[in-house]
Amino acid sequence: RLITLRNDMAKRNEYTRAQAIALISRQAARILGSQDNATEWLNTPNQALGMAKPIDLLGTGSGATQVRSVLSAIEHGGPV
Repeated sequence: RLITLRNDMAKRNEYTRAQAIALISRQAARILGSQDNATEWLNTPNQALGMAKPIDLLGTGSGATQVRSVLSAIEHGGPV
């Protein structure tokens, strides 16, 4: 029973991460002008994120929030 619960939780976490990647990837493509630019940005270490790759932070809610904040700053010309 415990193993089943853990498997269910793991599947939900994978789904949530996949959702975050898809949503933020679309946001990045819109802001950066293309999906290619978005893919490159998501896979490049970012100083505003402590030199983490944005894609690596999307496994947690707080990481996704940090990535969205940086994208918002880029979009609105604010400090990153």
